[in-house]
Amino acid sequence: MKTYNIKCFGDTYEIKLIAKTYMNNGRLAVQELTVPDGEPFATITVNINYPISGDKTVTAFVDTNNYGFLKIEKFLQDNQIAKPTGRFGESGYCTYPEYIFDLTKF
Repeated sequence: MKTYNIKCFGDTYEIKLIAKTYMNNGRLAVQELTVPDGEPFATITVNINYPISGDKTVTAFVDTNNYGFLKIEKFLQDNQIAKPTGRFGESGYCTYPEYIFDLTKF
């Protein structure tokens, strides 16, 4: 199990990532859990009705609307957890970047 440190509200949290799937379409859902207790910290992907460009088991839209304060894109790229595809999905008034995740980093 790989762990990462993430800063939030002036504190640093140790987290691990887990890959799940959304029940309605089998797409990748990425959750962060705190270490060592396994409490949910954030679900960093969104399940929107928008076409994805790649394999649904490793490609997902990142929730920059709710987790922009975590600098989630910088965190994913700095730790080489995921790479942006350059595509975006839209839902409501929000636009979400699409990423390909490296599940070996989980």
